Amino acid sequence: MPPNKSGLNVLSYENDDDLDLLYSFKKRGYRTTPILYVNGKQISPDLARKARPNQTLLSFLRDVLRLTGSKLGCAEGGCGACTVMISRFEKSNTASSNDEGTNDDNDGGAIKHYAVNACLMPVLAADGCHITTVEGVGSVKDDNLHPIQRAMVDMHGSQCGFCTPGIIVAIYSLLANNATTAHMEEHLDGNLCRCTGYRPIWDAARSLCSDIEDVCTNKVHEHMNAEMGVIRGPCGTPCRSCPERDSCEMDCNAKDKENGKTDQKEKSMENGGGAKSAPKENLCCSSSVDKMSSYQSVLPKDSASSWRNQPIDMFPDSLTSAPDSEIGMELFKPLLVVDSTAHGRSTWMKPTTILELLSLLRQYGESDNGCKIIVGNTEVGIETKFKHAVYPCLIYPSQTIDSLYDITITSTHFRLGACTSLGTVQQECERLIGNANVDRIAKPIYNMLRWFASTQIRNVACLGGNLVTASPISDMNPMLVSMNANLVVASISSISEGSITRRIIPVLDFFCSYRTVDLKPYELVECIDVPLTREIFEYVVPFKQARRREDDISIVTSGMRIILAPKESEHYVIEDMTLAFGGMAPTTIVASETASNLIGMPFCAQTFKKGGEILREELKLPDDVPGGQAEYRITVASSFLYQFFLTVATELKMDADKIQMDPIKYGISIPLPPLPLVEEEEMSGTQQFVSSKKPSSLGMQTYPTPKVVEGIEKKISPTPATAALQTSSNSLGKPLPHASAPFHCTGEAIYVDDIPTPPSTLHAFLLLATECDVTLKSINKEAALKIPGVVDVYTHDDLVKLGGENAIGPIMHDECVFLPVGEKIVSVGQVLGIVIGNSIEISEIGARSVKVEYGEKQVQTIVSIDDAIKAGSFYEFARHTLERGDVDSVFCSSDNKEEEKEPLSMQPRERVVKVEGSFRCGGQEHFCE
Repeated sequence: MPPNKSGLNVLSYENDDDLDLLYSFKKRGYRTTPILYVNGKQISPDLARKARPNQTLLSFLRDVLRLTGSKLGCAEGGCGACTVMISRFEKSNTASSNDEGTNDDNDGGAIKHYAVNACLMPVLAADGCHITTVEGVGSVKDDNLHPIQRAMVDMHGSQCGFCTPGIIVAIYSLLANNATTAHMEEHLDGNLCRCTGYRPIWDAARSLCSDIEDVCTNKVHEHMNAEMGVIRGPCGTPCRSCPERDSCEMDCNAKDKENGKTDQKEKSMENGGGAKSAPKENLCCSSSVDKMSSYQSVLPKDSASSWRNQPIDMFPDSLTSAPDSEIGMELFKPLLVVDSTAHGRSTWMKPTTILELLSLLRQYGESDNGCKIIVGNTEVGIETKFKHAVYPCLIYPSQTIDSLYDITITSTHFRLGACTSLGTVQQECERLIGNANVDRIAKPIYNMLRWFASTQIRNVACLGGNLVTASPISDMNPMLVSMNANLVVASISSISEGSITRRIIPVLDFFCSYRTVDLKPYELVECIDVPLTREIFEYVVPFKQARRREDDISIVTSGMRIILAPKESEHYVIEDMTLAFGGMAPTTIVASETASNLIGMPFCAQTFKKGGEILREELKLPDDVPGGQAEYRITVASSFLYQFFLTVATELKMDADKIQMDPIKYGISIPLPPLPLVEEEEMSGTQQFVSSKKPSSLGMQTYPTPKVVEGIEKKISPTPATAALQTSSNSLGKPLPHASAPFHCTGEAIYVDDIPTPPSTLHAFLLLATECDVTLKSINKEAALKIPGVVDVYTHDDLVKLGGENAIGPIMHDECVFLPVGEKIVSVGQVLGIVIGNSIEISEIGARSVKVEYGEKQVQTIVSIDDAIKAGSFYEFARHTLERGDVDSVFCSSDNKEEEKEPLSMQPRERVVKVEGSFRCGGQEHFCE
């Protein structure tokens, strides 16, 4: 693997000798140009060849295709501003529900739609797929806004508009899968909006769901309780008890008033039998349900089928071609793309068989810098973007490798292909809930995956990658450990032999140390086997505690499994138990001491309270543990154990009821032992967010009666006085949408970063100090200047040569443009120079290649208030001082010891109370911490 001009190791395939390295690639033939489709059209080969191995899909869309609707926000898959939809034709890989382990493949396949983060997804991973961006959904220019774009405009779901294109595509992808309102509420979880507060976005999203009419009918909207005769408004509040009843002019309130005339008290009030209240301004209520139901009335009925079928209609027929067709045969060929640009950092290989994949791992797994298997790029993408890792060989397993993507059920286990996306696993487990053979495995996996990252991440990330990453706070790893899952690891001894060998590793034994696993460089995790549970008396429950529910890493996570056995008519005994935890050690661990103490004990509250004490000692953490919160994490883990008891006790009752109905079926003699006693006030402990339904987000607004009858919120006809003021040319009383909202929703709004870059534009990247309180000894540019595409590196010396002024500042020129060599660096991040290159990526690489030499640290670095106080470092200069009153004199006058003895309520109002001590306020912690 020869180094390229930049000094980075890449693969070279310029002659047949180099191609011999790819044994099976050469044997079957390969292609070097990806097949890409965007918004219904195939990308020309000339443009497709510009796709680089280490380039994200977002970069390709914005920089090469100039589709700037998708935005770059966080660059780590957290904000969703870059969301696009990937569609591909997939054969059915769903699990069978019988014991033979055969796949239900009667339909031969279907077109699947996925929302993904384009800032993480490699462009070459979209080979053979159809990409839909916000520009492909609808546009203002062509006057063909999609209903979801129109709904977002009409319901005021856009403000600054930067996040809107990503939200539009996320909703569009869910609608492409015929989402119900419940499905929308469950899966629209990967987009952030810092403007709207989300309520109008939710209203717009649900207004087009397939079951919205039924939902609006079944909600509390204007329904009458047959027994009580109570009418409720769209907010769910009975109209008769509404605080705005006298002024509200909603239809529901008018109907309730009509029904209420039989009320003698109201009749008396109408006849003057009571004092009349002062007239109030007429009010109107607007609710989420009201808006969603109203929007259905403004949709053209004949357009429903066209926009619902739009994703299918746009999908290219060539991508559904038979495998033996010309395009099918081309897609089945391995893909090999070498970066021949100035970036020149890596090679992309897409094997289409398991043997090709293992051959590549055998060839390159132990080479310099090794190679990386890419599936979702959710981990490697972060490593390369923020940790600046360089992987010269990237391997992307094709969907045609069945063993990596299939989900099967046998008589003994539930098998998950290692490359199957977490979203597919979640969907399949949801389908299998209720299946007697696999229900107790599928349900906990499904519940845990609901809160794993976001829908966009789950749609591409895979279980195998999650295992190999070996995060100590992984959600799924403790679950798999508690289920006694095994990994099937495959490899070949040599390329020439081509025989595959496999070994079985228990998931618990797979984790060796922090981020280290029992996997050789040439080995591959092929699938995960989860043993099936017993039909009764075996339970698996997931637990997770994080700072927030959606898209957050866990503080503590756990998977717990227990097997119970009835002991004659006395009680239930714990026959077996596994307690696995994440976030309590450098790796996923098992609380074996606690489990061994509980096995054989009665299944009761007292046993688990004792177990909690043992667990606290077994999982004891030092105060300086990485991640902090030592005592809190121990307490959470202990509380999980007792919650486990409460949850299992509830499920045990259901099992006991089933056995009572048919004891012969389960082979259990009755009567069964009495169920464990659970205090009524403790039953709330069975409710945890991991297994609870996501709450529906609804809202209501109360506002003055509108003066016009336009818009989806029309309720009241205008009065003659206001109608005279209303013309077609003014906006008096109209609920006008944001003027730029249509452009936000179609991606046609142009932001600064969307402006086309002029030809020959150079890009700059700052050279920043990584140390402080040290002397800058030297700056060596040589390595950076050797990188192709780096134009120059400028420092203080260059500024002086150009005759520039180095001192800067708004008033006092007490800062410098570039710190001179020999001066003291006062802060990390101080500007030392600037690197100029042909692209921002090359300039960044150049900046990291500059060698900066620092002197020895002379003083302790100050990074906190305590450090500053200890070092006597105070900022004394303050040009602006505001003085009012005399604090010292007030304090002196208030030193009345006799008054202090009196109760605070009896002390003089002007008395000053001194509060002494210290106060600390922690910093904010955002999703990108």
